[in-house]
Amino acid sequence: MKQLVRIFILAMVLASCKGTNKNAQVASARVIYLSSEARNTVTLRSMDFGNNEVEAIYNAKKLSFQNIFFRGVASSPFNDPLIGIDEQAAYKTHKEYLTDFYENRMESFIIRSNESVEKVKGGSRQANVTLTINLRALRKDLEDKKVIRKFGL
Repeated sequence: MKQLVRIFILAMVLASCKGTNKNAQVASARVIYLSSEARNTVTLRSMDFGNNEVEAIYNAKKLSFQNIFFRGVASSPFNDPLIGIDEQAAYKTHKEYLTDFYENRMESFIIRSNESVEKVKGGSRQANVTLTINLRALRKDLEDKKVIRKFGL
């Protein structure tokens, strides 16, 4: 009986050890670093899906910013996330900023954008977006809105 209880407790502990974002690795793989100009801009290629062309492009652009904010961009000078790795905590703390950012302000930090959309199986759309983001302005905005601290303070 004691052995059965131990197995049950072990199973419960293992079941509770899930990651907070099981799609983070997949999402990170859909954003690819292309180039940067000093630490002022970064050019990324991002791919995501949507029910229509507009939604697919929006999702691909949003995915690029989510990587910059919460995961960093692999194989780039921007490996470290701007905000931090705990995306859920950041959304709780800065919900107003992030909601407003994605709904109204995200486009203002995009210097250049090139989109292509194709229809995929099931009727959804896949967007491939190449965008150049003004990181200097983005970092300044995050500092001004007290989402991140100024470097060195």
